[in-house]
Amino acid sequence: MQSTLTLSALAALLALPAVQEPRPVLDGERKHTLTEGALRASALWRSERGLERSARQVLEIFTAVDAAGAPRAAELTGPEGPAVELLLAESAAQLGKLGGRRGERVQWDPDFRGTGTPAVAVVPRMNDRVLFGTGLPPATRRLAALAAARRLAPEAPAGTPGWLTSGGCSLRAQRGLEAIGHARAMSVEPWTSSGLVELRSALALVGPAQGRDPGGVPAGASERGAELLRLAAAAPPSRDLFLADRPARDSAGGAARMLLALEREGDRAGDLTHDELAVRAANRLQGLRPRWVVEGGAVAGHPGGWMATATRASDALVLEASPPLAGPFRLDATVVIFANDPKNAGQADLVVGDQDGDRILLAINTREGIYLFRRPGVGEPYEILAEMGRVEVPPFKEIKVQIDYDGEVIQVQVADVKLAPVRLAERTLDGAAGFGAHAGSSVFFKRFKRGPRR
Repeated sequence: MQSTLTLSALAALLALPAVQEPRPVLDGERKHTLTEGALRASALWRSERGLERSARQVLEIFTAVDAAGAPRAAELTGPEGPAVELLLAESAAQLGKLGGRRGERVQWDPDFRGTGTPAVAVVPRMNDRVLFGTGLPPATRRLAALAAARRLAPEAPAGTPGWLTSGGCSLRAQRGLEAIGHARAMSVEPWTSSGLVELRSALALVGPAQGRDPGGVPAGASERGAELLRLAAAAPPSRDLFLADRPARDSAGGAARMLLALEREGDRAGDLTHDELAVRAANRLQGLRPRWVVEGGAVAGHPGGWMATATRASDALVLEASPPLAGPFRLDATVVIFANDPKNAGQADLVVGDQDGDRILLAINTREGIYLFRRPGVGEPYEILAEMGRVEVPPFKEIKVQIDYDGEVIQVQVADVKLAPVRLAERTLDGAAGFGAHAGSSVFFKRFKRGPRR
């Protein structure tokens, strides 16, 4: 599995300098443009149904990021100056074609056609009807917010390291998305939370095991953590320190930059050295409690809950970072399933318990029905524990899911359909719970809650 929004795309985006005074873009070719004050958003594709809606969503993101920091767009353009613009293409292939890079898949272009205007693509590509129903996918929203923050960024003082400028842009983008309900606090939002988990996991590997304090943190963690954070912020995280099999490693560098930028914000006098900022950031890291670990794809907060979107090549999935204690429980969820292309099936995935890869997973497929699987370990095939193949699972509609576990038997109900009870003889049903979307699907989880069974 791999993340839809790659580290290389994010790193390259945040390394670029701010561009001032954009020139006209695609005059006579624009399909739909919306303007609010000094901000302008344009959608660049043929569909009429989702065109205005998508442009409006980009403008909403741009406006929120503009309000989340300084300078503001009006300060960059002046009262009668040209609007600061952000473009949206319907796919990475289309953005490459429109930008003069035919045959290339371009997720973002910071200088579209040499105009100084940033452009982003809808990733993964989605059918117009689905895009109209789901809105922009999480990876696209985050990329648009980062592009907006980069476009609005002030010129950094001489000697400012790139990682500090990048961290400030990431913070502004995060806060803009939080303001409109499409992201949550760093420790809760899957992308940033997963980066925090990776940073803390790497920190736990630094230093000899006998040097740990009662909390499980290596002695002298601040100093070693500071060095780790500086390394992670300045370059793609090393595979020697970070888990090689998790896309979460890709967000560790972004999380490190954000932590360092947070400490710079708190340094009102500007007296702290970069080393001192890193020590404070390491201390802050130890006090955070990340909620999720990203296993693949794009999952993000949404005003109504959570949204997961998977490419055709990989699933999207997050797992609890700190699973609750074992014992009887009930898991309640409400899902709305979409196939990114309606010619295919859509599928929601719910992990009921994962013990280091030994996984119980519920798959709800709009064409194939409902299946409860077990995978004995990473890389092993999934085995069917219970199924209901001859049942219609409606796409585009809310479906209630209830899973009960009494310590021995698991009972699954999806809408009005009950699967046969399954007795788990070889293992107890503890470990991490999680949720996501199967390859080529998008799923809203309007509710996902696991708690003690009463």
